[in-house]
Amino acid sequence: MVTIIAVLGILPYIALQLRGITMGLDVVAPDIGKEAGLNQGQIAWLVCVSLAMFTVLFGTRHIDSTEHHRGMMMAVAFESIVKLVAFLVVGVFAVTLLWEAPVPLPSLKETNVVGTPQWGSLLVHTILTMAAIICLPRQFHTMVVENARAQDLHTARWVFPVYLLLMGMFVLPLAYAGQVFLPSASADTHVIQLPLAMGNESIALLAFLGGASAASGMVIVSTIALAIMVSNDLVLPQLLRRMRISNRNFTQFSGLLLNVRRALIFLLLIAAWGFYQLILEVPSLSAIGFLSFAAIAQFAPPLVAGIYWRQANKKGVYAGLFAGFIVWLMTLMMQTGMLAGDAHSNLVLWILSPPDVPFFRSLSPVDWGMVLSVMVNTACFVVVSMATRPSLSERLQAASFVGTPLPEGDDSSLYQSRVTVAELEMLAARLWVAPACAKLPHVCRAAW
Repeated sequence: MVTIIAVLGILPYIALQLRGITMGLDVVAPDIGKEAGLNQGQIAWLVCVSLAMFTVLFGTRHIDSTEHHRGMMMAVAFESIVKLVAFLVVGVFAVTLLWEAPVPLPSLKETNVVGTPQWGSLLVHTILTMAAIICLPRQFHTMVVENARAQDLHTARWVFPVYLLLMGMFVLPLAYAGQVFLPSASADTHVIQLPLAMGNESIALLAFLGGASAASGMVIVSTIALAIMVSNDLVLPQLLRRMRISNRNFTQFSGLLLNVRRALIFLLLIAAWGFYQLILEVPSLSAIGFLSFAAIAQFAPPLVAGIYWRQANKKGVYAGLFAGFIVWLMTLMMQTGMLAGDAHSNLVLWILSPPDVPFFRSLSPVDWGMVLSVMVNTACFVVVSMATRPSLSERLQAASFVGTPLPEGDDSSLYQSRVTVAELEMLAARLWVAPACAKLPHVCRAAW
């Protein structure tokens, strides 16, 4: 279930990156598609195929038990440097334009760069972004799976915040300069259109390269992480059940696994291209990005509760994920224009209408839908977990990972509960099989 939600939730984000690349290319070279006889959808298809080939070459060269991809991480690191340099150059260019402007400039409020704060949306987007840092598969893949040394985390603790600070330093000057000099242009293309409008094509090209580097890096890492999840959790279990692999050696099986992941990379990017066709009418790129974050934020309630709450169990997790994801799907359908009517004629639109209370009244229907999905997820998770009992394996895991181990006090009623025969067999196996196998390994191998 987690894998399916991750795939469906991240496909909009990959499609968003494809749209960003095609929009930038259309601004930098608007005639390139006409000269080649291609429309934006076909250009996006070529970009999609190119990224798939690059991901296959750098991300699935061999099978490693630790899933390390050194070449891919070097490429992403280089792209991150290109993106940062490009954004800083464009930011300095925007500040220079504002400083050397020959006429008095309008105020920030007059250009709508700074207006009335939308505290509700700000809080919602901040929480979703915080959850995405922990829950996104590509974030986990980069921080944990690709981490070769624990000492690298000490460096990342100061490099990553400094990188974010440098990336955000020129956001307001760029937005202000775009509103002053390009009031009718889309804000999503200000970084490229601003130097173009001033006749500085080299900076515009650098800005396009930086945006394309950022988008391709996110697509590559996201696709690799999703391909690993899908192959490990969905495809390979079915293959192992249906194929006879007892006579296969490791080389043959690793070759099969590589081919499965390569095929999945192409399938995932083709699906993202299909979703790209659905978001062509969505005016804002950030809206799709936050929708993707909201899907991944469904993992946050069970992740946090799994650290602190012993009563949490997988039945509650399943119920919460299912209910929250259904609400998220309704929000996605509303954002992409799949729902007709209004709140009076469409039940889904009525559900996604913000309630008339002070805090939620200022939220847009999309923001409310994202908040509602996490709230429904959390409520179902808590209620079902409290109404059902955790299994023996879950209680053993909780005793090992949540708080301190089970105390040996006099109040034994705290740990008395109904158990099944299968759970007793599992407990007996933990007490007998491991010591016996340590003494008689050949017997265990024969029995297996």
